[in-house]
Amino acid sequence: MFKGDEYLHYMEAEDGQKYVLDEQLQAYQPADFMTLARKTAAKRRRLAVRRQAKTRASLGEKHAGYEGKKKGLMILVDFEDAKFNETHTKELYQQITNKLGFVHKLGFRGSVRDYFRDQSRGKFDLTFDVVGPIRMKKGYAYYGANDREGYDIRPQEMIQEACLGADAEVDFRDYDWDNDGKVDALYVLYAGQGENSADGQDSKRVWPHQAELSENNFDFNLDQVTIDSYACGPELSSRTKIEGIGTICHEFSHVLGLPDMYDTLNSEAYGMFSWDVMDQGSYNGDGFVPAGYTSYERTYLGWLNPIELTSDLTVTNMKPLSEQGEAYVIYNENNRNEYYLLENRRKTGWDAGLGGEGLLILHVDFDAKTWADNTVNSQKNHQRCTIFHADNSDAYLDKFGIYSASEIAGDAYPFRANDSLTANSKPAARLFNANRWGTYFMHKDVNEITRNEDGTISFRFKVVAASTKPNQTPSDGILFHETFDLCKGTGGNDGKFSGQVARSMNDFMTDVKGWNVPSGAAYGGDRCAKFGTSSKNGTVFSPEFDAHGNDTLIFVAAPFGKDENTLDVRVNDSLLGVFTLERGKWTTIKVPFTGTGATTIQFVPYNRFFLDDVKVIGPTRKQETGIKQLDAKLDTHQPSKIYNLNGQFVGTKLDALPKGIYISNGKKILKY
Repeated sequence: MFKGDEYLHYMEAEDGQKYVLDEQLQAYQPADFMTLARKTAAKRRRLAVRRQAKTRASLGEKHAGYEGKKKGLMILVDFEDAKFNETHTKELYQQITNKLGFVHKLGFRGSVRDYFRDQSRGKFDLTFDVVGPIRMKKGYAYYGANDREGYDIRPQEMIQEACLGADAEVDFRDYDWDNDGKVDALYVLYAGQGENSADGQDSKRVWPHQAELSENNFDFNLDQVTIDSYACGPELSSRTKIEGIGTICHEFSHVLGLPDMYDTLNSEAYGMFSWDVMDQGSYNGDGFVPAGYTSYERTYLGWLNPIELTSDLTVTNMKPLSEQGEAYVIYNENNRNEYYLLENRRKTGWDAGLGGEGLLILHVDFDAKTWADNTVNSQKNHQRCTIFHADNSDAYLDKFGIYSASEIAGDAYPFRANDSLTANSKPAARLFNANRWGTYFMHKDVNEITRNEDGTISFRFKVVAASTKPNQTPSDGILFHETFDLCKGTGGNDGKFSGQVARSMNDFMTDVKGWNVPSGAAYGGDRCAKFGTSSKNGTVFSPEFDAHGNDTLIFVAAPFGKDENTLDVRVNDSLLGVFTLERGKWTTIKVPFTGTGATTIQFVPYNRFFLDDVKVIGPTRKQETGIKQLDAKLDTHQPSKIYNLNGQFVGTKLDALPKGIYISNGKKILKY
């Protein structure tokens, strides 16, 4: 599968190995992806210096909005070995860019001008002068072939030739919007497909992109203004189909200062996916119906003023953004660069191609450097402009490199019984920065989210004071506890760890919602869980919980049959340890870890394993140092599972057991 963008593009095999094309050998070679990613990040940082003036993107930051009539320049270019379809004329592109209410049998349901007028609610009227086609001096491969690191080698020469060829027809000063001596609105549309095409995947073609010529010392002057920033894209989306306006709207949005919302480094994080034209939403409706701007983008550009929620309020009949609706913002009062944006998304207007409908809740954690580097959502565990998934899932289908339709449909609220975002909901209303109470929850609840028959949204907002002081562990010391006692299958606690046991997914039930098993192979045992099959890996992620510092993880586990008996345990993707499990019995693991805020435990077996009684204890509870204590009393106020020295489950009531030595909560207990 072909992945990436203008800075880093590569082939990825089903096993995850990444390849780049070696033009000299004409073969794909295994890529040192971390090295490529570091070089790509360095290139982004160099470009950031030039972008920062346009990327002061925090709500409330002062920057010039875009209003009134503006003129852009589109230059059509072709090559000796790639010419425009004879029906894709200059006159057609004048309509594609400028005609209000443009509808065409080729698939167009609006023009570029329509798109920006609608996003700005009539405040921004963008039209284009269209010139060309202008013949390039070389074939397309001269400009678009890749170097050893996967970069196009000479796209800047194509831009320079295009401008020189158009100079006799235009005055480049007309495209300097702010009179700073630089052209602001240049788009070059080249004949044929782009390297990112859905078919063909010709690595010698130019990848559509936005960039600055000065990065390669190629900026130059015409008509007493400097030509530096530009965007470009292809004529065709496949061998025969004309490209819709999605790519133009996406790349030109960079000209307005908007960053990419997809994972620009790793292609792993969800970002905004098809909800946003700055992510995969540029391809909605085959590129003819790109997703409308989010409330964040509209606000940054000065086209929307979200209503701040500060006190208890019931909101009714909230209209969709695509129908001139409002948006609401909830700030982290201790750090107003972090906030939630609430917007109603409905499949109307430019949002007709969305994969779902309802209340979309964005979580923004603005950082100037990250925005300027164009890596907003490139840290999977700290995406800075993404959404809360109402279905609490963003599972990625690695084999196909896409998110399933059901995953996208479950993003917006309400989803089935989930109609709230609170500290106790799944997902929870978490923060990256401590709030004024010192906790990592917003403590401003959105409840009773309802999607009405007419497509409007209603919800109830309530400010809830935090119940604990900063980093205060709950009185019982337990930060997270999953017993799996609701699992009603066989295997595990009945002493059976192999054979025909734990076979039904219907028997898998949990105390805490939010367990994530990427392979889907989750089965209920006897008051425990089994993960994995002979052909599906049993990796499992716990629900999120709040870590409080020096915490302790306790759990019991066992391998299935003769499967590999080692288990990797990770905390927020960092390896905590590799543990060896005894065969045919439970092994109790107790290990300290340090963490703060939203935390997830990942259990990674070689294949199949049993898991039971997962518990995290906070720092205020007395810390144990290994299983040494023999004369301890069991806390009978809260039943805990008790095991004999062979690791077999024997019950939850110490009083009902004969004299002997038992194990509970990771420590030995002597009953006499």
